[in-house]
Amino acid sequence: MAASAQKLREINFLKDEPKKNKEFADNTVTTSKYTLITFLPRNLFFQFRRMVNFFFLCLIIIQVSIDIPVEPIPYIAAFVFVIGITATKQGYEDWMRHRADASINFAVVHIVDENGNVIKLNAKDIRVGQLVKLEGDEAVPCDLLLIACESTSGQSQSFCQIRSDNLDGESNLKMRFCSPGLDLILEDNRVISDKLKKYFFQYEQPNSDLYSFNGQITSPTFDKPVQITMENVLLRGTRVKNCRSVYAVAIYTGRDTRLSMNSSKVKTSKFSTIEHSMNKIVIGMFIGLLTLSSISLGLSFVYKDNKFGGMWYLPKNDDSDSKHGITIFFAYCVLLCYMIPVSLSVSFEVQKLGCSKFFGWDQEMICPDTGAQPICNTSDLNEELGQIEYLFSDKTGTLTDNDLVFRCCSINGVKYEYSESSKLKQINENETLDQEHEKLYNAFLETLAVCHTLRVLPRDSDNFGNDDNGQLVYQTSSLDEEILVKMAHSLNVQFLGGQDKNFTLKKFGNVKEMKTLAILEFDSDRKCMSTIIQDELGTCYMFSKGAESSILPKCTKSSQTLIDLTANHVTDFAKMGYRTLVVAFKKLERPEVDTFLQKYEEYRSSPEYLNKLYVQMEQDLHLLGCTGVEDKLQPGVPETLYSLKEAGIKILMLTGDKLETAISVGSTCGIISSSHESKENADKIFIVEQMHENAILEKRLHEFTQLSAESSSVLVMDGQSFALALECCKDLVRRIIIEAKSVIFCRMAPLQKSQVVHLVKNNPKKQYKTCAVGDGGNDCAMLREAHLGIGIIGKEGLQAARESDFAVPRFRFLQKAILVHGSWYYHRLSALITYFFYRGVVFIFQIFLYGFDTGFSAQTIFDSTFVMMFTIAFTSIPVVVQGLVDQQYSKEELLNSPRLYREITRNAHMSLKNVSRWYLIGIWHILICYYVPRYVWIDGSSLNDYGSFSLFISSIIVIITDTKVLVEGRYFTWPTLCAQVFSYTTLIGFYMLLCHAMSNGKGLLAFSFIPLLQQVNFWFTAMLILVLSIVPDLTYFTGRLMFFGY
Repeated sequence: MAASAQKLREINFLKDEPKKNKEFADNTVTTSKYTLITFLPRNLFFQFRRMVNFFFLCLIIIQVSIDIPVEPIPYIAAFVFVIGITATKQGYEDWMRHRADASINFAVVHIVDENGNVIKLNAKDIRVGQLVKLEGDEAVPCDLLLIACESTSGQSQSFCQIRSDNLDGESNLKMRFCSPGLDLILEDNRVISDKLKKYFFQYEQPNSDLYSFNGQITSPTFDKPVQITMENVLLRGTRVKNCRSVYAVAIYTGRDTRLSMNSSKVKTSKFSTIEHSMNKIVIGMFIGLLTLSSISLGLSFVYKDNKFGGMWYLPKNDDSDSKHGITIFFAYCVLLCYMIPVSLSVSFEVQKLGCSKFFGWDQEMICPDTGAQPICNTSDLNEELGQIEYLFSDKTGTLTDNDLVFRCCSINGVKYEYSESSKLKQINENETLDQEHEKLYNAFLETLAVCHTLRVLPRDSDNFGNDDNGQLVYQTSSLDEEILVKMAHSLNVQFLGGQDKNFTLKKFGNVKEMKTLAILEFDSDRKCMSTIIQDELGTCYMFSKGAESSILPKCTKSSQTLIDLTANHVTDFAKMGYRTLVVAFKKLERPEVDTFLQKYEEYRSSPEYLNKLYVQMEQDLHLLGCTGVEDKLQPGVPETLYSLKEAGIKILMLTGDKLETAISVGSTCGIISSSHESKENADKIFIVEQMHENAILEKRLHEFTQLSAESSSVLVMDGQSFALALECCKDLVRRIIIEAKSVIFCRMAPLQKSQVVHLVKNNPKKQYKTCAVGDGGNDCAMLREAHLGIGIIGKEGLQAARESDFAVPRFRFLQKAILVHGSWYYHRLSALITYFFYRGVVFIFQIFLYGFDTGFSAQTIFDSTFVMMFTIAFTSIPVVVQGLVDQQYSKEELLNSPRLYREITRNAHMSLKNVSRWYLIGIWHILICYYVPRYVWIDGSSLNDYGSFSLFISSIIVIITDTKVLVEGRYFTWPTLCAQVFSYTTLIGFYMLLCHAMSNGKGLLAFSFIPLLQQVNFWFTAMLILVLSIVPDLTYFTGRLMFFGY
């Protein structure tokens, strides 16, 4: 067995109390980041990853540790405020994740105890070895071994069906059988629990394989161990169908379940692109701070030694050089620390939180059918919506809407088109049809009616097998099967359902009682499925349907002409974007059937031999025809994908579905381009599947690289080949994924989906920003691995929506989420960050230049209270408000011109070129804000005091930096104008209150503000500086418009 290399897990059903078993994981589901105990240390750790926070922590430690002439309390208070606001926001978001987890963990499940009593437990309390009772259509809470089933009529049966699309993306119902060798009957719960005590179970340790399972049951009553396979297991993430109840034993719980093993391996703390850039700027600013402090220290020694003749108003400094040096250096570190503004973190979080609310409030992204709203699960990654370069999309329920329409078919070489009104209509009416054609026509419809795993809603249900219009209600998650059965039903070949293996078929008014002897389920190797049916006369038939590559070679060569004609019709249907199936049948002799059924029971525990048995049986088929079914995409999918590709985003599709389906959907939605006018303009499809040898796989991949260099080509690769490629040619397959026009992956396990994302995400040569989109539990690993995960609130539950960073109700809403919201968020946040650093440089250089007039004695030109108000109110509020509503381009411009998105990718607004522009303009503002008032102060007799000079400088800095917000803005609303008015109003009110508070003469600013406002020089100089400040910006924007057109 696969697990032979390691110790097997062993349990004795119900003999030991499972709740006392400590070696197995509990069944708790956890998607939250923190607990009450870990919140404070972990949150502080993540916050101090931001260099801004770490920098201010170091400064506070310096202020507390060394005696310098700067009061530390304002800094500490501001810093604690910043950290507290951020922690509150992140704590709230994690509390919402805890609530989502609780809805799963505290779901009520039914457990049968040792005494046969049914008790209620929370799902999180399930333990390995407990007997779980599930009602029909109930979600499976953990991985279970199927023990017994109760049919919808209350009878014991040996099988049930499960829906697994939330786990592996496959929409067809799958059969699951009770564990062989267990002579359990549904007399009552006590009988089951008593009988289970004599069985011992050995099985493999937890792993991530969704398609195979190995184990065995032993008992004193057995001659040899009974083998257990995946067809006896119910995996968490699936849902029980078509039975009243099932009884199953828990074998894996919590993190040991296959779903968790596929998801929990991907746990990354996501950090946005713009925060990485901000950290780099902080490091640069920190180096600049140390440089300025060192220069200030050196100049202070120059003035201390009177090298420039000294300044009469400076007291003599008798401190030792070492003491003087330490004091001055660290004093300037603190004075100039506003180069890295402490309010940046708060403004950063407020802007992120506000924009995340706008995402959820967007009325245009509310689904009109379900009323579902878009969700932002974390505001930390808003701007990443504007940085996407690779988009990895699931198929089932993400691109498609599971809304199939039967369009056409070919029967015995004759083409038909289908509509609800005219039913089947012969396309070429000139073709003559004989009696033999009529027989094959009937056989074709009968095959569609009986070759499936579909069931009719039972008569003892609420609907009594009919909907409000009297139509039969089918239970299936495979819309492919349902649409074919309904088509046959509309042509009077009606599958009426039944009990267990018996069913009723009403064929052109004649009722027949039939029996399903065996279902040869679909698998990726055979690419087909078959059913063996016995009619009421005892005659047996095999009905088959599947891919043309599978069915046509199995048909009798005597009908080669029909085979060729049908193959051409399949090609015609595929060109129209339809999903195709080929249909065939054959009559079976009873001895052949008995032999098959005997071997079928013998090989059930060996999938390899069972598959060979299926292949042997599916030979010498009589070809009937083919079908063409349109797999309807969600509305707007092709248009959305086209817009995203125009925006420079490469699209890749990853699905657990079969290859043919993946290609069909890829063609329909536009991932694979097709041209009906010219084959030369169509993408060439290059398939790599079922590779077993390294050399052959590498050769095929090299062939694709050569083909893609010569023409537009799309690679289609299955999960088996991808797994091999990771082992033998990882760099080659990564290069192909990155360079190919597009790639489609099929038959992918959830963990493999995340591995594809990881491969692109961690490209050593160039870092690309990735986004994953999915709607099911099988997509969670991929959503976590990508830089940005977007869940689709669809028909497969809410697990993907809960674990993603964002969630939207329909795929088409990605167009606005990425192109509009992504562009706005990135533009707003990048402008916010560059503004804060620009503002910090302009502000602290006033202090540095003031040092030339104070002998670099660590004096500041600004009042300490003004410094705090400057960073918190006067200049922060206007830019934060502008950052919440600004739009570089309008919604209409971004949607109509997706190429505008390319202007912001690769973190363009935080590039060296753009940041340098801000700093160059900042240098100009530094010079005019200090030296123009400086010379006015010298020449104007009424402004020749410290108070007037300080008020002049501080006022003009507020005006210039707030004006810079307006100059850089692109979209103005009444809140932005109100914020500007608020800034100036609070500045005037603040200084009037401050000067009044100093009216006792103790403050240097006493009696300075009102006289300053009365001076004509003040107003003239302020207007002159304002005009001078906007000259560089006007020059830059005018030149860009003239030479580049934007």
